[in-house]
Amino acid sequence: MAEIKIDDVTYQSILDSEKVIQADLVYRTKLNGDFREAQAPVLCAAHPEVNIRFISLYHIARVPRKFCFLLTLEGERILALDVEPGHTHTNPLSLKTVHGTHWHAWPDVEEAREDGQSCSHWEWFMMFLRRANLSYEGTYEKPKFDTHKDQIPLIPSDGQGDD
Repeated sequence: MAEIKIDDVTYQSILDSEKVIQADLVYRTKLNGDFREAQAPVLCAAHPEVNIRFISLYHIARVPRKFCFLLTLEGERILALDVEPGHTHTNPLSLKTVHGTHWHAWPDVEEAREDGQSCSHWEWFMMFLRRANLSYEGTYEKPKFDTHKDQIPLIPSDGQGDD
């Protein structure tokens, strides 16, 4: 199959067009077993020739909860939301360091834009869908975070109690 060349106008048109996820998101174990990932095709009536995917990923035990949502076009990230990533992000153009939850959006997908809101997984999911001009026809299932006592804190404890 021939590679599809996408120009800037088409990228913007795809982002602006209404899109839909018709499949349920089914999470599967990813990486070293600490992550769960779900992927689904995205339908775009205005651009049926392109491959658009939605990806949702979360860490099962990290506190604060780490998860992300991505929209990809032909395998390239065009919109992403990283919630509580656990590390800083230095923007390659501005050299600004971004801490915490942030967005990446085409055309400058390497530049992170901070978002200081504190939201649930559902609220972030809905914000991502709105920003992506995307509707979801599947059944929402919240992540199955591990709630055992051995959760992994973002900042390790010094071992000294508060008493």
